[in-house]
Amino acid sequence: MLSAPVRDWWHGLSALQWEQFWPGWVRVGPIRDLKNLRYSLDQSTALTIRSHLELCDADFDQTLSARVNLSDYAEKLAQTAARFEAWSDGDQLVGLVAMYCNAPDAGTAFITNVSVLPTRRGYGIAQRLMNDAVQHASGLGFERITLDVGQGATGAIALYVKSGFRAVGQDGETIRFERLIEGEPQ
Repeated sequence: MLSAPVRDWWHGLSALQWEQFWPGWVRVGPIRDLKNLRYSLDQSTALTIRSHLELCDADFDQTLSARVNLSDYAEKLAQTAARFEAWSDGDQLVGLVAMYCNAPDAGTAFITNVSVLPTRRGYGIAQRLMNDAVQHASGLGFERITLDVGQGATGAIALYVKSGFRAVGQDGETIRFERLIEGEPQ
């Protein structure tokens, strides 16, 4: 049971305050749903990708829609990228890592998108999808994976470093990360 001061504070939150407070403090819904997540490769369509990207758009360092047409980008990902996906039991795409593996002679795969719905962040979904991407690239014989990220995307940068990537260059506000593949994750 909550104490009277906490109960009074809790009930005094406006709807907007409640919405901002609840997902970051007690994540009851997503924790329950994590048991029912389904992971897959290349099952998403351009429509499900676009819908997912629209829900994640505002959370990119610079909104994705300010850089690309989301419909065109979703179509390109559906047609040409290896897609590592996390799905809720209600068949909503909640996590996506998209990687281009179309230059095996160069030995380098390129991760073009990492996104998880805001309400599902902090539970290791992106880490799992990144690991799946690394294993996939390794199985195809790639020697390295690269990706670009805005320098202000500190959460994404922390994920990439935790996933074994290291910064190898910078162009303006964009940092290039690379991970060498030597069989097992580094």
